[in-house]
Amino acid sequence: MLVSRQLKAPRRTRSDFTPYIFTHEEMKRIFASVDSMRPHTRYNSAEVYPVLFRVLYGCGLRISEALDLRIRDVDLNIGVLTVRNGKFNKSRLVVMSPSLIDVAQK
Repeated sequence: MLVSRQLKAPRRTRSDFTPYIFTHEEMKRIFASVDSMRPHTRYNSAEVYPVLFRVLYGCGLRISEALDLRIRDVDLNIGVLTVRNGKFNKSRLVVMSPSLIDVAQK
């Protein structure tokens, strides 16, 4: 009889984790920083990062969900993102703020 089949590893608790919430002033500085990025010769980070940071902040997407977005998932006419295969492989619709739509259209 194998004893290891009957034993389960103890679950790790998150009691030691304290989330950090950015102030509005800190978010303004973060957005100003990504908005002032210089164009890169190999990457379009100066165009992508302003939108990416606002999607993460304003829509509450996980990083993997935001990076998995495709053009077909973004409807700027009605301001909705379709997040496919999110947590637990579920899809959902997320509303975009008017300011995010403005930045995404540029």
